[in-house]
Amino acid sequence: MTGHLEIARLRGLRTAWWRSGNSSHPILLFLHGFPDSPETWQFQAEHFQSRYEVICPYTRGAGPSENSSKKDRFGLKASALDLLQVLNRVDPEGKRPIYCVGHDLGAVHASNLALYLGDRLKGLVLMNGLPLPVMARRINRPHQLFKSWYIYFFQMPRVPELAVKFFPKTLLRVAHQLGEIPESIALQKEQVQECLEAPLQQYREFAKELPRALRNPVPSVNCPVLVLWGEKDAFLAPPNYEEFRPFAAHFTCRILPGNHWLHRVDPQRVNRLLGEFFENRSEIGALSS
Repeated sequence: MTGHLEIARLRGLRTAWWRSGNSSHPILLFLHGFPDSPETWQFQAEHFQSRYEVICPYTRGAGPSENSSKKDRFGLKASALDLLQVLNRVDPEGKRPIYCVGHDLGAVHASNLALYLGDRLKGLVLMNGLPLPVMARRINRPHQLFKSWYIYFFQMPRVPELAVKFFPKTLLRVAHQLGEIPESIALQKEQVQECLEAPLQQYREFAKELPRALRNPVPSVNCPVLVLWGEKDAFLAPPNYEEFRPFAAHFTCRILPGNHWLHRVDPQRVNRLLGEFFENRSEIGALSS
């Protein structure tokens, strides 16, 4: 992975992130999904480190980021507090602008973190992942229901942990095949086997938060939002204008050829779109392809 690994004890737990680029530049925060590790952002870190300080954290319980016996440490609020602590280590004065990119579950955390960053957040990118309140309103609809079979499986006690403990290679192979990642660029078992078992708890904590997400209005962010989506995503149905409108007044959604891991399969195109968005962050758009 590009850069150097930093580890600190934050909020009582060992927390790790990769850091590269210049500490005087704006911060570019990449949040990975499941089953992934920060290495999934390698192509982006290499591309943007000359213009930004790139930060790629391990999610709670993944790799060097310590697991927790307290299940609520995997929820949205706890993740946001952890990430705010990471950002405080990177930028103690809290003055540098921040851009945030999240993929899959990382998009869930990124959209929630955006609510805490206020004017510091200059742009938010969600890649094949939805804010939890948006997902809550579609998870039982026919177009999403059958794609979400794994979410229901992950709610079972102990069985998913046993599956990833004894069959991590099989799990990764199935995920990568469904996501249509060529073997030549797929993450290896050794890169992510420590990023599987504990992070499963995120799905259970998210499930606990769904009723509240449905009761309350969808929270909105002030910064421009870019949504990048593979039109053949095996796990999530493409978004539509109506479901995103309450979340962001200023957003562009690009439906692209590809599946779930656009940033790995087509990094040049994704990097170009990210760069254009960062440089013209006030652009207001709608659904396009």
